[in-house]
Amino acid sequence: GFSVLDIGCGTGEGLRMLKEKTKGRIVGVDLSQEMLARARTKIQGVKLYPADVEQLPFKNASFDVVVSTESMHHWLNPRQAFHEICRVLKKGGELIITDIYFRLPFLNLLFERFEPGCVHIYSPREMHEFFQKQGLREIQQRRTALVFFITKGRK
Repeated sequence: GFSVLDIGCGTGEGLRMLKEKTKGRIVGVDLSQEMLARARTKIQGVKLYPADVEQLPFKNASFDVVVSTESMHHWLNPRQAFHEICRVLKKGGELIITDIYFRLPFLNLLFERFEPGCVHIYSPREMHEFFQKQGLREIQQRRTALVFFITKGRK
């Protein structure tokens, strides 16, 4: 009965890795029908839905784990997005978000300006606050690569 939701699944690379590592139910959502179509060509046995993170089409407490990789900087209303994510996350479930953050502020501003669809680059401090305000606990953060960091928390 283990279940994972990938928000902003894009072309399905993350879904493919999840499928290799778990036998549970794997679901992906993305706003882009084009991205979902590409994901369908890469991976079978995964449910894919066109959906906005601010209005997830799932029942309360539907997923053990919710992941998002490199999509948060595209979210228009992250407060609403976190509310929805926590709504569909089971008690004791884990939220894992990986996103971009440059150590030099001017690089974040450049990325925000020139990356199509980028709304805002969130700092690790801002990300920690989003997790905390939703009541997530056991919050951990670490840099995963030169320009990426990961934040984890448990409901």
